Amino acid sequence: MSWYYNYYIGCEKEGKLYPVGPYDANGNLHAVIERSKSFASDLHEEFRNIPKEMMSEELKKEFQVGEDGYGYLSYLPISELGSSDFIKRGYFLIEDVQRYQAGDVELDDVFYDSLSPEVYAARLLSETRLGPPRAQIDEAGEEYAPHSVADYMYFAYPDEFCPEYEAHVIKCALAPYEYSKIMENAKPVVILSQG
Repeated sequence: MSWYYNYYIGCEKEGKLYPVGPYDANGNLHAVIERSKSFASDLHEEFRNIPKEMMSEELKKEFQVGEDGYGYLSYLPISELGSSDFIKRGYFLIEDVQRYQAGDVELDDVFYDSLSPEVYAARLLSETRLGPPRAQIDEAGEEYAPHSVADYMYFAYPDEFCPEYEAHVIKCALAPYEYSKIMENAKPVVILSQG
């Protein structure tokens, strides 16, 4: 059985949390983004359990919360959601970029070897003066040739499995509600239901 993280738009008014949307034409609440545990980032770890006294009747009704509360319902103010820049940039191995662009690999199988622009510049200067890196010995006593800066290129790609991507989707979904009547005198929040 799979475990899912479902994110919804909500708001906090006078110390109570309310569901905001999105709702379909039949009045059914839908998740802005739903991720199975296998594909979810660790964004859910930032959320706080909802105290019983913060649960509005509307929230209890939507999520079928009993009188004892609901252990798998949590929230986070939108202001604490963090960055929504899910474009990863840096110097990556040229062979990884080629494999990624050819569509031959999963994202997990590439881009683990990368350099920041600062490290790339420092290594480029060093290799220009001293030449490429020499062979090294690994922990098993085997000799290997470290990558030269010539093996890297600058590249940017969208990472749809990071917290920033999930934050991006949530913030985009919030936009239609930001100036609605329901948000007057309210603080926008994200409501997380999991199970």
